[in-house]
Amino acid sequence: SIENERYDKQELRITRPEESEWIDLTAQPCLTCPIANECGIDNPVSPSTCAEFNTWLGEEIELLD
Repeated sequence: SIENERYDKQELRITRPEESEWIDLTAQPCLTCPIANECGIDNPVSPSTCAEFNTWLGEEIELLD
C-alpha cells in the first residue's frame, strides 16, 4: 500500500485541463517555505494545515470561477 509512504512533492490535480494555464504554480508558497522539508501528509506541518498554502489555493480557485 502506498498510503503510508512519504512523498517529497505535493500534488495538485486539475480536473479541467483547459483551466490549467490559469493556475500560477510559480506563486505557490511551498517553493519558498523555510520549513518545506518538514511538510508531509501525516506531519503536523502539511498542506491541509498550512495557512499560506490554503490562502494561495483559495485565491487561485477564485480566479477559475
